[in-house]
Amino acid sequence: MKFTLGDHLDMRADLDNLQQTYERLGVDVVRLPSLTTDAVFHRDVSAWTPNGLIKANMMKQTRRWEPNEWLNQLGLTRADVGVRKNTPRLFGHARFEGADLHFMSPTRALLAYGARTTHQAAKAIADWLLEWDVKVTGFELPYKHPQHLLGCVNTINDRIFETSYFGVSICAGAIPLPASTYKSKGTNWVQVGGAIVVSDAIDDETFEILERHARVITVPIPSLLAHGGGVACATGILEYDFQPTRV
Repeated sequence: MKFTLGDHLDMRADLDNLQQTYERLGVDVVRLPSLTTDAVFHRDVSAWTPNGLIKANMMKQTRRWEPNEWLNQLGLTRADVGVRKNTPRLFGHARFEGADLHFMSPTRALLAYGARTTHQAAKAIADWLLEWDVKVTGFELPYKHPQHLLGCVNTINDRIFETSYFGVSICAGAIPLPASTYKSKGTNWVQVGGAIVVSDAIDDETFEILERHARVITVPIPSLLAHGGGVACATGILEYDFQPTRV
């Protein structure tokens, strides 16, 4: 596995904690300087797929420079992020942020649209994924909450979990997590092999539920939380391996 993390003075201690945790789990971590606090949240600027990276087209106007900056810092060109595989080119009003696409396996993905990703962009991405025989579960997030998919829904292997904060099921068949999960960024985890890495601010009830399905590793990230993000938000994915979880 290979992840990227930002490096901003306001959140450096949190990012150091994450880097050390990932490296203990065998992940190769690349640190990149972050010009703003928003730019620390690498998951938004691209989405990993087994067939190449999809470059984001950010909804927030002040962040629209970030995907190119992230790629430039890594020394990647458009060819490196999957143009040879015809990954979708998103222009105009087709807005997409990477934290709205999440792979459960190489052939199964969750894709959401809402406040950050438009239906137009989600459809283009879903159509492309279907060409690669990826089964896509798509759904709409509540617009009144400017949240990404990973703020509401996440997975451990083939199990989908969602917070009950919104009062209705967002993703059919998901295992419900308490409403408190949303406020503690409890769905904002990253799975690495047999473990999931999540903020130590996770509430006790959510922790107990998740612990039945995976080893839960908590990391102190108070500054990331104060800036509105969590573990998954801060973690860019360059390479990803799917490994079974053992509890």
